[in-house]
Amino acid sequence: MPLPRELAARIRSSAYPKTNAFPPILLRGKRVLDLGCGYNALAVDGASVFGVDAFSAPRPELRDRIKFVRGNMERLPFSDASLDFISSRNALYYSHMPTTLHEVRRVLRPGGTLWGTLATWPEAATRLVASLVVLNVRDMALVSYVFLNGLLATVSGKQVRWMGRNRCESVNTCLSIRRLLRDAGFENVCAEHFDRKIIFSAVKPAKDGPPVSRGEN
Repeated sequence: MPLPRELAARIRSSAYPKTNAFPPILLRGKRVLDLGCGYNALAVDGASVFGVDAFSAPRPELRDRIKFVRGNMERLPFSDASLDFISSRNALYYSHMPTTLHEVRRVLRPGGTLWGTLATWPEAATRLVASLVVLNVRDMALVSYVFLNGLLATVSGKQVRWMGRNRCESVNTCLSIRRLLRDAGFENVCAEHFDRKIIFSAVKPAKDGPPVSRGEN
């Protein structure tokens, strides 16, 4: 299923969308969450916008346009079915994605949309080569784990945390994000490559049933 034409056109103008990436007409009067918002948080005119990030706060000129909450993607501080639209630009893969996607599904209203971008294999490969050049064994091990975690998600819909710790990271393919989204109970799932990124979207079913298991080992 292709992305909505107007939205896709906006996305293609930038591999990393900034504050005006989303057409305001689609989100006016809606409750919007920028998940892993970082410094360049979304600021959508006519919408109630929230930002969640564990580390980076939005730049100062955006802070009066969004409600920022420092928090964890895997435990979102929002009520069930309280949001209309969630974006996540290059952030989801720094979490245990099955858990995060179930949280996203929980806080989206029925019929609500998740949209985002993900880094792909070439970016992780570049990082691995750089580690090999300087013989950084620890980083080589971490990047290898990131690759294998993405492969695990593709094959089984599961992910594991780094050395049993709270940290989780992965590199993704269109196949892996489609599987993770469907396993989390989303429909109208689509994902496509663009400029070394994956652009994806999915919808919480209008008649929402119970989610499947989270797939965490």
